[in-house]
Amino acid sequence: MIFVPSTFTYWNENTSTFDYNANQYLITMGVDFAMGKKKGDYSAIGVVAKDKTTNTYYVIDSWGERVKPDVFMKKIVEMTLKYQPHGIAAEAQMAQEFFVDKLKEALRNANYPAHSRVHKIQQRQRKELRIEAMLPDIESGGIQFSSNHALLLEQFERYGTGEHDDLIDAMEQAISISKKVRARVMEKPAWL
Repeated sequence: MIFVPSTFTYWNENTSTFDYNANQYLITMGVDFAMGKKKGDYSAIGVVAKDKTTNTYYVIDSWGERVKPDVFMKKIVEMTLKYQPHGIAAEAQMAQEFFVDKLKEALRNANYPAHSRVHKIQQRQRKELRIEAMLPDIESGGIQFSSNHALLLEQFERYGTGEHDDLIDAMEQAISISKKVRARVMEKPAWL
């Protein structure tokens, strides 16, 4: 086993909810599209909160199901409106680029500033390398989890056996995009 969930640091040991105050945390989301086939990959969403002072990452939500793209699109919009992320990473390899364009459209229709917050990701590195690069931060507690995210933890436990890793990939994308986006703070106009 590469990842051992029993050794992970869990932020929810003493609390059931995470207070993701936008002044203290940078909220980002990773999205991994799948086609919703019965035995295919999971469509996955990972949401992380990066503490602006300690740079600790907290996995505050992890969702994955085998659903059709239209159902997944609605779920992404729902979670985006709930968390109001500073950035959304959506993989845009080949046909996935079409879905990212549709996602931007759906989010604009929901009055979310998709043009500046949704980032098309063209992966240049193998997925395994990106995922395994998180291991030191996981072992040190720099990435913390919720024990409520059973499917994510199951995928970590089975990682490397050829099983699904879609939720892990979405989480990794959320962490990676947090290193590229900044929370925008607007100065109060002088006339106010």
